[in-house]
Amino acid sequence: MSREGPDFIGIGVQRGGTSWLYQCLREHPEVCIPQKEIRFFDKYYDRGIDWYESCFDSCNANVRRGEVSPDYIYSEQSLERIQRHFPKAKLLLVIREPLERAYSAYRLMQAHGSFSNESFSSAVASYPGLIEQSLYSAQIRRLRNFFDDSQISIHVFDDIYRDPETLFSAVCGFIEVNRKYRPKSLHTPQNSSSSGYFLSDKQILASQQALQRVLGRDLLFSIKRLSIYQRLRQLLTKTSVDPSPYAFVTGDIKEAVYLDTLETQQAIGRPLTDWIALQEKWLKL
Repeated sequence: MSREGPDFIGIGVQRGGTSWLYQCLREHPEVCIPQKEIRFFDKYYDRGIDWYESCFDSCNANVRRGEVSPDYIYSEQSLERIQRHFPKAKLLLVIREPLERAYSAYRLMQAHGSFSNESFSSAVASYPGLIEQSLYSAQIRRLRNFFDDSQISIHVFDDIYRDPETLFSAVCGFIEVNRKYRPKSLHTPQNSSSSGYFLSDKQILASQQALQRVLGRDLLFSIKRLSIYQRLRQLLTKTSVDPSPYAFVTGDIKEAVYLDTLETQQAIGRPLTDWIALQEKWLKL
């Protein structure tokens, strides 16, 4: 049986918006992503290329096939394997402010049972990979050792919140599908530790008005008097956020992240102004 592999692969970064990218792309009618994180090139390579290509058997012939496995970017061996088997594949990379990414990864690992009794600073000391995976300039250089720039599309996590339409349109143009399509998940970040999940007063008011139409004014008034309602409102409108991860790392780490960000913005040809402003602020403290 003749099989075909992916036309594009999302290769990273971990905690950098790949879940959002996967969800939006899988909703596109001209795209087929059979599952997220197949992880063939870094974890299941021993299953063989036929197994990997069989993952795309459910895809129609007239769509773009792809997958998203955010750890590929960290492995030179994974990149070499992708290039060997699918030398014409297009690669998508989304990068996130370095310490925000590292802190988000730390929180995820805590949720899975690691670092349960360790602070972020202790976790960084015991597991240097948290920071190393956030130093993008070397990763991008390594990626370019295997693929031409025309096959690589690099984006910034911040745009998922600021301008998801433009970001998704660029991704669609890169993989050559209709760039005007707008998926339902476009404005719904996935698996993010951002405070953007909390509701504004305007959103709370709109929710109350909707409930009033369903429940009636008297019943809604009674519910609003309950202490659990007030607690829920506090949680949904929470404005405080975790302290900046920059407060918990050494000056050497701050400087390394800053210098790497300067290199990264040169590598991607885009200013990372907000990242640099944040890093410079903490370097001065």
